[in-house]
Amino acid sequence: MNVTIVDDHKLFRKGIVSILQASSSIGLITEASNGIEAIEIIKKHQPDVVLMDISMPDMDGFECIRKLKNLNTMSKIIVLSMHNEEAMIVRLIEMGCNGYLLKDCDPEELILAVTQSHSKGNYFNAHVSKILLQNLKGQKEDVLNEREKHLLNLICQELTNAQIAEKMFLSVRTIEDYRKKLMEKLKIKSSTGLIKYALKNGLGI
Repeated sequence: MNVTIVDDHKLFRKGIVSILQASSSIGLITEASNGIEAIEIIKKHQPDVVLMDISMPDMDGFECIRKLKNLNTMSKIIVLSMHNEEAMIVRLIEMGCNGYLLKDCDPEELILAVTQSHSKGNYFNAHVSKILLQNLKGQKEDVLNEREKHLLNLICQELTNAQIAEKMFLSVRTIEDYRKKLMEKLKIKSSTGLIKYALKNGLGI
């Protein structure tokens, strides 16, 4: 398989090249120092796997990944970064990355990630898998049922509890109870907060 390394530090790239060359399953290895170079190289060579840094000049990893996804490239993208923030990892996986490794990982894991992402589509080690599982659990806890979505939409229309009760064919007391439980579920303390949540998640008018 062919691999492209995208990182603005030449010494680091050469170190990765040296590690990858030790694997008999890896053939052509190309390099890019930023996202702009990466896109041209990837379009030309169509690598099986791309090892992508995030913090780079001219075009960072986020923008490069977005552009590559718009190009519908078949290359598997593994982020190789020194950042360990959970939010960043989740964001990159949601963007379509096929793996996430820290730059201090073992050489053996790097080769495993490259080969497995190529053969199986993804590589997530125990640390990343735990983060993704926790994020999925949090999403499930926040998912609203149809009644709650309907109520939230009516709240966004700034209707009173009496008006909402009439539209939902329920008592005012029931609506008050539903509103209270909705706020508790979403950990939101005001109607304004509910409206902001709805708009952010595409649930409002």
